[in-house]
Amino acid sequence: MSSESEPTLPSESEPSESQLVSLSEVQ
Repeated sequence: MSSESEPTLPSESEPSESQLVSLSEVQ
């Protein structure tokens, strides 16, 4: 369970931050 949760957290965090920065740059 821990192994599956670990890769899932960083994987979703990467695109999430990228989208946030992209929106901030556009604004």
